[in-house]
Amino acid sequence: MLRLVSRLFSRALLGSIAVLSFGLSACEGDCVAADKEGARRGESLRTGGGVPFEVVTPWRYSHRSHHGLVVAYAGSGGSISSILDSWGLVEAAGDVVIAAVAEQAPTSEATLSDLGSVRSLVEERYCIAPERIALTGHSDGGSTAALVALLPVGEGLAGVAPSAAGVRPSDLEALGCARALSVLVLHSEDDDVFPDRGEASAGWWSDCFSCTDEVIDEGCVVRSGCSGGSSVRFCPGTGSHSDWPEERAADIIALVNPPE
Repeated sequence: MLRLVSRLFSRALLGSIAVLSFGLSACEGDCVAADKEGARRGESLRTGGGVPFEVVTPWRYSHRSHHGLVVAYAGSGGSISSILDSWGLVEAAGDVVIAAVAEQAPTSEATLSDLGSVRSLVEERYCIAPERIALTGHSDGGSTAALVALLPVGEGLAGVAPSAAGVRPSDLEALGCARALSVLVLHSEDDDVFPDRGEASAGWWSDCFSCTDEVIDEGCVVRSGCSGGSSVRFCPGTGSHSDWPEERAADIIALVNPPE
């Protein structure tokens, strides 16, 4: 899995150019998406590398307000339609914008950098609060989310929620510890493709943030007392590797919604 990680990103400048565009919201000028107020489906776009993605705005989307953003990466055999129609994110979104990204295995530095650019491309066209952005994905898409969160293109993310990801602690360690981040690891106990990797990666994130406390909450292992206000939540589930944990959609959306 991801043999490239052993040599990934020794060049610390990877993605630094893309980082410069983060935080430039369409709200700060004339909003390109102003005519989409009240729309559910937004528009189909492509990354610079040609990977298609679709933006979905909430019913109460307004170019006058900053919204949260969840970028969702499809896994092997997945699609934009499967994300939007069966992951439950659209239904749980509230005022959050969803960007659904087509299947693209994280097999190279260039691919990961390109996939990580989706957030900035959405920020350029929609009114997004830069501090309210999270990544999620399933299988290879979950691996993409976790790896992008550790790269320069992941700077400033609020959270990441990899599901059924194949990344190992050694893959994550090769990239170094992240900035402060809320991490939600979703992994079925019945996963026979990547067994036990969810618990192992959650342990790595906990060590990364030097978390000190652990409690069980609603079936999830929650690590707190983490550095920089970070948090790590590991939620084991049931079902096959291909099964997306739709019941956790609201938890993913919560990553970009500040506590009231």
